[in-house]
Amino acid sequence: WPPRPPNKILFIRMASQILADIPEDGTADAGHILDCGLMSLADGRQLYVNPNMDAGVTEQGRHTNHDPSRRQWIVNKSGLITLHDGRHLYVTQDGWVAVAAEGERDNTEQARREWTMDCDGVLSLVDKRQLYINLQGWAGVAPAGRWTNTAPDRRRWQVHSPSALTADFLEIAAVSEVIRRHCAGGTTAALVTRNGRVIHSKGYGPGVNSGTSLSLLSVTKQFTAMCAAMLIEDGKLELSAPVSRYLPELNIPVNGRELL
Repeated sequence: WPPRPPNKILFIRMASQILADIPEDGTADAGHILDCGLMSLADGRQLYVNPNMDAGVTEQGRHTNHDPSRRQWIVNKSGLITLHDGRHLYVTQDGWVAVAAEGERDNTEQARREWTMDCDGVLSLVDKRQLYINLQGWAGVAPAGRWTNTAPDRRRWQVHSPSALTADFLEIAAVSEVIRRHCAGGTTAALVTRNGRVIHSKGYGPGVNSGTSLSLLSVTKQFTAMCAAMLIEDGKLELSAPVSRYLPELNIPVNGRELL
């Protein structure tokens, strides 16, 4: 290959660093993950978040609890409980539980988003308030024995990892973690597929969602260069040959090496 311009070398170094940040098993911060999967009470109701990102419990498949991306959690050693897209489970000023990205809404105070779980499955904040479910099925925090936080079956949790979901779940978490660390403040779109099946499609940043049209612009260059490299290996393309040999309508004194 001909010498690459400095900007391309910089891009390759950045890409290599991003890939190096993902452990070989594909997990995000794998050494810090304690557990992942569904979080349930003893009666089988699962902790999930509704479209407004407020937390509650309901039976599997009921109401808005049919979207796996809103009921699969990562529990890590730093005490954060997150969804695969990196949004934290935290406590609002009113004592209710919701999820939000770091710094969004009122998810700014560390003491309201770091949890500890004891041997009985009780999740507590640093101020000892416990995560519980009220009679209407919504999640909140309260000191032990206060309000409706008296029944053990409404404040003891278990985390279990369904094998059919875990591989996809951790791969999505890895992608979201890389975007969070390296693309903060910008707009990014991600699409993850496995065996021809879309397992994650999401927009990151203001005004971007999975349906937003984005201009590829120079992103197409790397794919074009890779296709050219494959043709060179197959002996079907010669970099020093004029472009007009392969595209007669481009009758210009330029060869493939100069274009790439």
